[in-house]
Amino acid sequence: MLIDCSGPGASECFIVEGRSAAEAIARVRDRQSQAVFALQGKIPNCATAKGLRRALASELVLSLLHCVRVGRFSEFLILFDADIDGVHARFLLETLLRVQVPELIDRRQVVHIYPPLFQWHDRASQGLKLGYSQKELRHRVDSGAEVTYFKGIAGLPAGTLAESCVIAESRNTRLLTRAGAATDGDAD
Repeated sequence: MLIDCSGPGASECFIVEGRSAAEAIARVRDRQSQAVFALQGKIPNCATAKGLRRALASELVLSLLHCVRVGRFSEFLILFDADIDGVHARFLLETLLRVQVPELIDRRQVVHIYPPLFQWHDRASQGLKLGYSQKELRHRVDSGAEVTYFKGIAGLPAGTLAESCVIAESRNTRLLTRAGAATDGDAD
């Protein structure tokens, strides 16, 4: 499912997992320059011949591949939930992109956005801070901090979602490369 943008020229396309994540991003995005493509469920593992055949038999995967190949968007932003299921789904998508459209990766057009996993109350500054890893979450809980765990992209407050994931200047990103698995050290 593609929620397109309305403006001409260079545009970004968020690739997310699930309709609720797509709808959340659609509410806070720049409608002129940011589109959203929603996947439903995990893509088969394209590192195997059987998985690749299964993936290429999926209408949704074919729609995604068409979307990334037509040259309509200047950048693709992978934005999946910060939990372990989201990391796994993201890895499967990365594998598909490496196998099917390595030229996008070579042109530096595929970027990961790391959404916050939780927020916590910082006693020193008396403000709310965002946390991005399971390791940091365990540390904050063990230290007695007041922690609010986010239930995925759709569970982020609109302002937090916009600031941490949608606005280019403030989102936590990394380019996807062809070499090795893109890991963020968070699957511990």
